[in-house]
Amino acid sequence: MYKLVDEFGNALSGVKVSVDLGGAKTYTTDANGQIKIAIGNLVPNTYSAKIIFEENEHYLRAGATAKVVVNKATPTMTASSKTFTFEDKTKAYTVTLKDNKGNLMKNTKVTLKVNGKTYTATTNSKGVANFKLATITNGKKLTTKTTYSAVITYAGDKYYNKVTKNVKLAVNAYVWKTVAKGSKDKATVKKIQQALKKNGFYIRYNGHKLLVDGIYQKYTVMAVKEFQKAKKLKVTGKVDEATAKKLKIY
Repeated sequence: MYKLVDEFGNALSGVKVSVDLGGAKTYTTDANGQIKIAIGNLVPNTYSAKIIFEENEHYLRAGATAKVVVNKATPTMTASSKTFTFEDKTKAYTVTLKDNKGNLMKNTKVTLKVNGKTYTATTNSKGVANFKLATITNGKKLTTKTTYSAVITYAGDKYYNKVTKNVKLAVNAYVWKTVAKGSKDKATVKKIQQALKKNGFYIRYNGHKLLVDGIYQKYTVMAVKEFQKAKKLKVTGKVDEATAKKLKIY
């Protein structure tokens, strides 16, 4: 720590001092004969600062050099172990990144290594990176609960250190939910209708071609019943787990 003093060791306050630290600037000493220099824009490195007090009517010119070391900052990464339900509507794993001052780090790349593969996501305006659940499971429907060891990494840059976290990500087994007339799950109903067509059902009724429209109406019920009867399943008109497996959609 440096300060400007007279021959008796008294602090010289309110005097001008020039400092060249990647560009010369003039500062005024405080009551302790010291100055404060913001180094926020300096890339982490070791610098040599040239400090000059110019001669005036009271004192001769004086100078010194100071070694200034700017270290990289270490961000804070929030990434916790988590258990997902396969049908979880969010279907995402989130990672939050903040700098050493608690500010959100936006538009920053974060990687997730899991299940033998590495995926990359970029933080949004809230400093959050989102990884899809399908990424974690490689898009597979799990028949048993599976736990993965995952590594979350921010690679760092010229300003920040690398940060890594190890977490456990568990995904519960996929559970088929019986689909019946009036279902609002149009995507699943379309799969059922397509599978029925493939098996020779849900083709036509009274000369009219039946549409794959995702609407579980009376014609879908009739086709499901015909399929269940043909496969010697319990005839209900509802697609339970046994029917879904026979249709090869589960």
